[in-house]
Amino acid sequence: MAEERPEELPEWGTKIESLIKAPSLEKRKLGYSIDPTTGLADIPSLKGENWFRNLVYKWIKYFDEKISNLNISINSLSISDKEKQIDLNKWHDLISFVLPKGKWIFIISFKHSIARDQQLNNLEQSPIFVCGISKTSGPLSEINSGNNIEIVKRILSLSEVGNTLYSSYLAKEYEQGHLGSAVENIGFSCIIDNQIDTTYYVKDLCFSYPNGLDVFKIFYQINAIKIG
Repeated sequence: MAEERPEELPEWGTKIESLIKAPSLEKRKLGYSIDPTTGLADIPSLKGENWFRNLVYKWIKYFDEKISNLNISINSLSISDKEKQIDLNKWHDLISFVLPKGKWIFIISFKHSIARDQQLNNLEQSPIFVCGISKTSGPLSEINSGNNIEIVKRILSLSEVGNTLYSSYLAKEYEQGHLGSAVENIGFSCIIDNQIDTTYYVKDLCFSYPNGLDVFKIFYQINAIKIG
């Protein structure tokens, strides 16, 4: 888990009267060493240590300002990936992304497809999908046996899900046991009000009867606009 941003920067040696002097380039390349004649280690100089700590502070301050300005300037996001095959009855974190602080409206679309070469034996296990985004990585729930619809209802009622997941059946021709292929397009929107920069995960789960011959693939496109 990422650490929260500290309240203070490690400011050091920023006054005019601060004693600062950079070591020679040769000394910086060598670093601290042991005097071969005496066998004693180097004693860091006061001015050299002040130079080093002041330089570290300046770089941290530089990157802190760059990151802050970057977060302010991000007003839209677009996330997608090439179509890929997925495993059944398993939670997938397809990708993760950092959503900057602010209020965002999301337009989320998923396309699930299947190719089948034999009849489905158990129509009660017709494919049903849960997809969207979540702050929680890994499985959102255990995958228990039972009626798919009831399982999905339990998932969507979880407190960490909110309004960012959606469920849908695959096309009806699959449920009816036809051979060939079927496609289901899922599209929905949601609003997320982020109090801090937060990591989100693109989630996908497909319940189906695992006969070992069906091939499931997924494609997704997620767009977000900052509205506050």
